[in-house]
Amino acid sequence: MAPGHPATHSTRAAMALAFIAALALLPAGRTLQAQAQRPPGTGPNGEVDGLTAKFVDVNGIATRYFDYGKGDIVVLVHGGVGMGMSSTANNWSRNIPGLAKRFRVLALDRVGQGMTGVPADEKLVTSQYGIEHVYQFIRKMTPDKIHLVGHSSGSNLVFSLALAHPEIIKTLTIIAGSPIQPGNAPVTPPGTQQSPSVLQATLDKCPPGPSREYSYCRLMALGYNSETFPADYAAADDWMSTQPPALATQKLLDARRAAQQAQARPPQPQAAARTANLEKIKNGVLSMPILIVHGMQDGLAWRTSDPWRSFGSELGFMDAVGLAGKNPKVSMIIMNAAGHFPYREHPEEFNAYLITFIDFWSKPAPK
Repeated sequence: MAPGHPATHSTRAAMALAFIAALALLPAGRTLQAQAQRPPGTGPNGEVDGLTAKFVDVNGIATRYFDYGKGDIVVLVHGGVGMGMSSTANNWSRNIPGLAKRFRVLALDRVGQGMTGVPADEKLVTSQYGIEHVYQFIRKMTPDKIHLVGHSSGSNLVFSLALAHPEIIKTLTIIAGSPIQPGNAPVTPPGTQQSPSVLQATLDKCPPGPSREYSYCRLMALGYNSETFPADYAAADDWMSTQPPALATQKLLDARRAAQQAQARPPQPQAAARTANLEKIKNGVLSMPILIVHGMQDGLAWRTSDPWRSFGSELGFMDAVGLAGKNPKVSMIIMNAAGHFPYREHPEEFNAYLITFIDFWSKPAPK
């Protein structure tokens, strides 16, 4: 069966459902969070694949990170659906060794994810707080300009950081994300019925969330195959969920839910923010080289009614930063046989694309 065929939908669903079946085999009363003893292959700070993590204080938050190699600095920012979920700097474990042969590679756990802590006051943790945390981490590590890479929700973060601090960025790489659409992008009329995404069709069969079981089921559905997140990755992530940073995160999330139930938060002015960001782009704020990378079989952006990926929003983002932004230094790569994590599924191929892109735009402009 050729990659990209609609049958890929059922294959991905079968992987997630197999995971759900495995959960049913756990002894009564045992959950994924019960594994407090560090499993074989997991480092003392939740590392995988033989890596060694460090910690740095970023405005009072103990932040776990990986630091390998020398040279120009590449900062890797993972994604995830929010605090306490299964996305961490471990996502980049297959890329760090190869990239470190050419660059100094920094990959951090975002606030409330992995082994990075949270502030005591839940009111402080906003999307802007997460952006500022990454920015302050970068400034703590280096005064130099960097190559910034973000995946999924991490692509939204690095996009916002680039708009706020373009002066620190040499190149920007967006993976499996479309942070903004052009001003003339078509809008789906309210009440219009659309088929669910391939991912959502699978999530409907997952255990209820938020929970570790839901989070793992979601990861399995997003990967291209079972090798995207093997057992040792899941074991390390499970162990980290029992450690003090994760427990503090859970306490904060509980406080946030209680506060939300007591008093509804005011709606965020997303339309106004989008208009302001588009204006910044038109004014040339994002003039650095931008690489956009997507997986052909990413179920997050693939509707069950579509026989193939249309890449409408992905091309819309390219249009927003390239055409509307008058930036000719924007390229997009679509990796085949890849889901939502193309850099993990084909690490050598992805590293080659990133290195080539950085090298090309690092050359002096011809006179």
